[in-house]
Amino acid sequence: MADNIRWRIREINQAVRLFVWRRFYRAGEALKGRFGVALISGGTDCDGMRWANCRFFWTRKGAQADLDGACEWADGPMGGEIVPGREGVAWEADYVADTRDRFAEAAGY
Repeated sequence: MADNIRWRIREINQAVRLFVWRRFYRAGEALKGRFGVALISGGTDCDGMRWANCRFFWTRKGAQADLDGACEWADGPMGGEIVPGREGVAWEADYVADTRDRFAEAAGY
């Protein structure tokens, strides 16, 4: 009986911690979008598929380090731009993904 009680207390404790962590994480992400900087990057992979994304950072240095690392390991041409966080939020709201597979189109699939 005591083991069941301890187990339930542990489960409740973990659920509460997860709930609180999610709230703070979401609040932090919203603040990054408002007061931080955004890295808008994009390019093509080895098959010709185009991609783009937007990530938020607290500092320009962190965003530049992420961009440098991504360019180093890119499969194809890639670039990025560091903009204020508000511009990144607006870009995400207006972005429509390109789902064309140019490699397959060129191969006649």
